[in-house]
Amino acid sequence: MNNQGLLLPSTQLQGPFQMALDNLMLQNFILKGNYQFALRFYSWKGNWLSLGRNQKNIPTRWLELSKEKKINLVFRPSGGTAVLHGGGLTYAIAWKSPPKKRKHAYLKTSKWLIESFQKLGLSLKPGNQPSNINNENCFSSSTSADLTEENNIKRIGSAQFWKKGSVLQHGEIILRPQLEIWGKLFKTEPPRNLNLPPAEIEESLFKTAKKQWNYIEWEKYTLTKENIIEIYKESNNFIVT
Repeated sequence: MNNQGLLLPSTQLQGPFQMALDNLMLQNFILKGNYQFALRFYSWKGNWLSLGRNQKNIPTRWLELSKEKKINLVFRPSGGTAVLHGGGLTYAIAWKSPPKKRKHAYLKTSKWLIESFQKLGLSLKPGNQPSNINNENCFSSSTSADLTEENNIKRIGSAQFWKKGSVLQHGEIILRPQLEIWGKLFKTEPPRNLNLPPAEIEESLFKTAKKQWNYIEWEKYTLTKENIIEIYKESNNFIVT
């Protein structure tokens, strides 16, 4: 069995390109390739609101904010509800042979995230609320797929996309949410700022990944010209029109 894993470079791109790159990880490296894992961390160029692939009813105020150029909208390949990106850190992991049950796959990745943040002095635990697709805002509730602080404030929201027994899981780590745009979108206040450098978080996450999946032989990957062309081409699939 091939036990190779890829660590992709950190990027800062606009939403459709980030979603296309996440999708490329699953489709090309995992399903079509011989890799067991692909992992990357990234930030978003501008303020983006990502919508779950099945989130069809977009509130009018979001569309108005988009027309006013105060927020950008993008679809995710994964499910779930809306997530605001900007001032945070996003992780994405594509996994060829995860546990067959989605709940167990979430438990495994949650263990990875929890241990990574414990090393940074932040205690997290899984949420305990039922999933509700009617929630506009992913961070308005915390299911077992999400991670909260001890005061039950949600810190990490995650979502999955499964195909042929493999999974893409990505999630937003809220660091410094923008108060004004958060309030306009969700009519609530965001979580408090988390003053941890993104580079320090990335380092802890990768170290813990190497420990948890210790059978994986990791290698750093540089995107090829062909990868970049495909990302640009596939990005159209995630644009909200």
